[in-house]
Amino acid sequence: MSSIKLLDMAELLEQQLEVYRRLLELGRRKQRVLMDGNVDELDAVVSAEALLIERASELESMRLSMQEKVAAALGLRGGDVTLAQLVEASEGSEAERLYRTGMAVRDVLHELGRVNELNAQLLKQSLAFVRYSLRVMGLEGGGYDRRGQPTSPVVSYVDQRA
Repeated sequence: MSSIKLLDMAELLEQQLEVYRRLLELGRRKQRVLMDGNVDELDAVVSAEALLIERASELESMRLSMQEKVAAALGLRGGDVTLAQLVEASEGSEAERLYRTGMAVRDVLHELGRVNELNAQLLKQSLAFVRYSLRVMGLEGGGYDRRGQPTSPVVSYVDQRA
């Protein structure tokens, strides 16, 4: 087995690790933005995340392709060869580097999942607050029936007399 292929695989994993770390930073930034209620900043964070997610997807496709090639070179058969199996079938410093990088990717992805879960909860709370505010102002739930009559009375807290 060529150590060059393992090095290429480790370098690709390191690129993925960097993208995931940047996504984690953005996720933490998003938490602060959601707590502050800064919509413009939230838009910027979401746009930056979209670019990184696209890059992560590209790198994942490349990694899967390379993983198949490395597995074949190591004599491993089967469609779903794991990184752990590649490391186990390899030896030397390249295998150790591959293992360490793979574990780092796993840890960052685990933390990213935790941060994303918390962000989802923050978004749900924000949405609940917006709905409550609209209800209090009488702007939610109102509509018209087939005859054009309001389905619920519109309560306005704004004095419209001029």
